Amino acid sequence: MRVRYLVLAVLAAFAVGLSLRASAKERPRATPPVGIDVLRAPEGLSEAARQALRRRMQRHGQDMIELMTAVTLLDHQAAKAAADRIGAAPALTRPKAGGVGDPGIALPERFFLLQDEARTHAHALGEAARRRDDAALASHLGALTSACVSCHAIWLEGPK
Repeated sequence: MRVRYLVLAVLAAFAVGLSLRASAKERPRATPPVGIDVLRAPEGLSEAARQALRRRMQRHGQDMIELMTAVTLLDHQAAKAAADRIGAAPALTRPKAGGVGDPGIALPERFFLLQDEARTHAHALGEAARRRDDAALASHLGALTSACVSCHAIWLEGPK
């Protein structure tokens, strides 16, 4: 039941966002849009890590918008395509001994756990879309969105 309310809240927020976005196109913006580019970066995050995350989140953000729209409209084919893109996105890897590897080196372990969780729910959401299982579609969208929000909290507030 709690997941149902979470999904409904996410979908309502998405609908409000779409209407605000449509009305924003009609008038010039007074301030720049809020996004990963204008958010403060966590302390200790290298410029390489910031750049890698910026590119990833721009693509990921577009895929999430398309996914939420497709799920809301029960467009199973589009939902599967968006979920598959999210699930197939290259994962940032945990740092290797000695600090060699991905720019993810400065990211907390919680980031990698949430990345894995998001990928798991994206794959499950794609499978639910293939089966046309609307209840599972909604449940996995809520869980995927929850993982995204938790990761954004790490970005803004730092690891807890």
